[in-house]
Amino acid sequence: MTVQEEKRALRREARARRAAHAADPRAGFLSAMRMRPEWRSARTAMLYLPFGVEPPTADLADDFRARGGAVCVPVWDPAAARYALAALPEDAVVAPGFGGVPEPVGTPRVDPAAVDLFVLPGLLFDRFGTRLGHGRGHLDRLLAERRPGAAVLGLAFPWQLRDAPLPREPHDIPMDAVVLPLKDRETFLRGREGV
Repeated sequence: MTVQEEKRALRREARARRAAHAADPRAGFLSAMRMRPEWRSARTAMLYLPFGVEPPTADLADDFRARGGAVCVPVWDPAAARYALAALPEDAVVAPGFGGVPEPVGTPRVDPAAVDLFVLPGLLFDRFGTRLGHGRGHLDRLLAERRPGAAVLGLAFPWQLRDAPLPREPHDIPMDAVVLPLKDRETFLRGREGV
C-alpha cells in the first residue's frame, strides 16, 4: 500500500468515526490551552472556524482577544487558489467560504510570518507530531510560510490521537504538540520540549 493509499484509508476511517462523535462545546480546550506556554506568550494566533465535527474555537478566540492578542483564521484566496490568513475581530461577519468552510468577510489579510502560534484541526494526529488533514495540503502550504520559531499546535478530541505512527510525507508539517480537552489531559509533546 502506498503512503497516499494508506492516508486515504485512514481518512475514510476517521470520517466514519467522527460522525459518531458530536463536538462537545463544553470540552475543556480553553483550560488545556491556557496551560500551554505557546498560548500564554503569543501575541498573534491563527485559529480556525470549526467545520463539521471539529473542536470548538470560539472561546479560544474570545480568551485570546481579551488578553490583547490578535486572532486570524484561514480564508480562501480564489486568485491564488490557496488559503491565506485574515483577521478575525470579535465583530467579524462570518459566511461559508471555499467548500463551505466558515470564514470572515472583508477583514484585513494577515502575513503568516507575523503569527506566533498556529492552532490546527485535523482528522487524526499521532504522538510523533503527524497531522492527517483532508488531503489537499492547504494548511501545510500555509504553515510553510510561518516564521522560524512559530509554534504549531493541533487541537483534537481524544479519539483523534493515535499511538501508532501515521504516514508522513516530506510536505507534512509536524505539530509541536496536540492539545486535548483538559478532562482528558494528555498533551503530546515533541521538539522544543524534549520529547
